[in-house]
Amino acid sequence: MKFFKAGFAGAFLLSNLWQVVRADSEEDLDDLDDESSTGKAGEATVLTDATFKAAVDKGNPIFVKFYAPWCGHCKAMTADWDKLAAEAPIEIAKVDATVERETATLMKIRGFPTLTLFEGDAMYSYSGSRQFAAMKEWASGGYKKDSSKSLPWNESIIDKAKDYATEYLQKVGQIMAYEPTIIPLSFFLGMMFSAVFFALCCTSSKKAVADVKKAAAPAKKAAKAE
Repeated sequence: MKFFKAGFAGAFLLSNLWQVVRADSEEDLDDLDDESSTGKAGEATVLTDATFKAAVDKGNPIFVKFYAPWCGHCKAMTADWDKLAAEAPIEIAKVDATVERETATLMKIRGFPTLTLFEGDAMYSYSGSRQFAAMKEWASGGYKKDSSKSLPWNESIIDKAKDYATEYLQKVGQIMAYEPTIIPLSFFLGMMFSAVFFALCCTSSKKAVADVKKAAAPAKKAAKAE
């Protein structure tokens, strides 16, 4: 009987010990998760596909850097971005666009780094210097002087049409910058093609009318003879 009591007590102690270890492990994992998402003091918050939209939808100002680890410009501004995270009056975050592809697609990221500030239902694109002082001034309220856009998931048909027109004009500008003569040349070739097509159509129409008249001539003669 004593043997069974001792065995039961040992099992009870082991069970309690396992619960304590498990609780400590879960707490450690929670701490790691918190650290990876919010970052340490003076470091930018790391956002992922799972956390990006929720962070923006809070409505508080948040300045986000979309970057690629291999991007030289991104690497060059790392120290300034971390300093900004420590001293800016708003939340500073970053998204690895090569990993968080869903977010990169949603935000239409086409170049690195892309710096965007979100506040409420609007977002502002930063195109100034990537030095600490300039970014801090802009993030401290300077962005309010710039025009804003609707969040991608709140865009209206008009917003989408504007984006499409802007992208189209940018592509035209890139083509013109690369080869200034290509658009005038395309216009000239288009006019030539239209002229040739019109001439062929006119010639075919005249021939068709002549054939019809020729075919109808015997019938007219027969009608007159009667």
